[in-house]
Amino acid sequence: MSPTINNNSLILIDRFLYRLGDINKGDILIFKIKEEEMVKRLSHLPGEKFEQNGNMIELKKDEIYVLGDNPKESIDSRNYGPIKTSSIIGKVFLSF
Repeated sequence: MSPTINNNSLILIDRFLYRLGDINKGDILIFKIKEEEMVKRLSHLPGEKFEQNGNMIELKKDEIYVLGDNPKESIDSRNYGPIKTSSIIGKVFLSF
């Protein structure tokens, strides 16, 4: 997530209250994929349709699409596809 969050950054996440409200495009989320926790920016919401590299992608009602802030080096939904909303651990609200 460099330059927004660097490898040595400390982050505080909201694990509970975000579930009461909506997640929004641009939010930075922490989620789990194959036992690994990842931090990425939310780019597309459940149910959205969009074009990515000439391919139409339609997200299901329980899927989101995330991208890293450094597109040339980031491993994100462009590599592993949409993620399930149930994989979200929390929303980053502070990094330092």
